[in-house]
Amino acid sequence: MSDKKRVLFVDDNKMDRLILSKILEQLDLDYYATSSAKEFISQVKNYRPDLCLVDLNINLNNDGRILVRAIRNTLGDQLPIIIISAVEESKEIALNLKNGANDFVCKPIDKAILSSKISNFLNSPDIKSKVLPLFRLPPSSPSKVKMELDLVLVELGETMIKFKSKTHLTNGCIFKLANSFFQEILPYENLTITVIGVDQGVYSGVIKEINEENIDKVRLHLSKLQKVSSNEI
Repeated sequence: MSDKKRVLFVDDNKMDRLILSKILEQLDLDYYATSSAKEFISQVKNYRPDLCLVDLNINLNNDGRILVRAIRNTLGDQLPIIIISAVEESKEIALNLKNGANDFVCKPIDKAILSSKISNFLNSPDIKSKVLPLFRLPPSSPSKVKMELDLVLVELGETMIKFKSKTHLTNGCIFKLANSFFQEILPYENLTITVIGVDQGVYSGVIKEINEENIDKVRLHLSKLQKVSSNEI
């Protein structure tokens, strides 16, 4: 059997099967395409996939939801499942995630979005290198997007901050720390992340933008933290 990651998918629409096949080929994945719930179930055990893509409305009967439950009841929660559907209502998406799916992609299938989700679940550098690149917006663009991400602090030193995150991050991500502690010692509008590793879907990275002007502030904060830590012990 090939050493490539294996993806099993089911879709009763011939054109959608073709689109999925081409996406998986471009990601250099081994895949098995099925068009019915019965064939899909038989191949879950025979093909032993690393990830499943399930069309929600197989034969217009919501059979995809039944397939997800069948996989969970048989194999547990280890096998990632991405639902693919033309349904876009948030309640329907939430219902399928509660039913056991790991993620949801709406039709028409967006190659970049699906590729990114697949690479995230399979956690493969080879796949990530084949995902469509991001394009920088021109400086004159009026578009602004505000996102809040939870970073778990691992180490705090005089010249760097080390953290972990379950959110997918890439080298060069520009961001601003919102925590008041960091705002005091890092009064920058923009900071840059350097990703240093990925372990079971958890990303670790560092921020190395503490300059000499702020070293004294950092040392003062670190000494306060050490006193608090010593008192707790």
